[in-house]
Amino acid sequence: VVEQQNRLFTILFDGNGIDMRKFSNSMTMDWDDIKVLSQSELVTIGAHTSNHPNLKNLDEESMRKEMMDSKRDIESHIGQAVEHFAFPFGSDNEAGMREFRIAEQLGFKTSTTTRCGNIFPSHARHSNCLPRISPSPALLDTFPHIYTSGVIPALTQKFKRVVTE
Repeated sequence: VVEQQNRLFTILFDGNGIDMRKFSNSMTMDWDDIKVLSQSELVTIGAHTSNHPNLKNLDEESMRKEMMDSKRDIESHIGQAVEHFAFPFGSDNEAGMREFRIAEQLGFKTSTTTRCGNIFPSHARHSNCLPRISPSPALLDTFPHIYTSGVIPALTQKFKRVVTE
């Protein structure tokens, strides 16, 4: 899958005369930037995987490698323990009980899905499959108070508390 993604990006960028590495470097933080950011008490850096695969499509060994390689790589650059994980994609089709169990076994204190929801005390027993709020840039710019209030997940879930299992 990673090889296919790399080929596609090469075709798209090269075909349009764009230096992919130069473009990427201009749009992203480097490790020095990330290390500085990680030193703020307002920021927590978490792992995500090395190649952003759908974890449900991987065998257990490959999944563990993706998660741990990301964790170790980040730790080596920021000089701090990485204790939190965000599932790539993270819907029911990409992350389930097996993936949640593995994240917990690998020592992550929390793991987030992409399932829309607010956090409640009952999530303390489900810290390896937390919902999250994925803001829409257009609405976030216009109505930031709506996202910080938790209204969007409440409406999305029809006022039910989401606990993923």
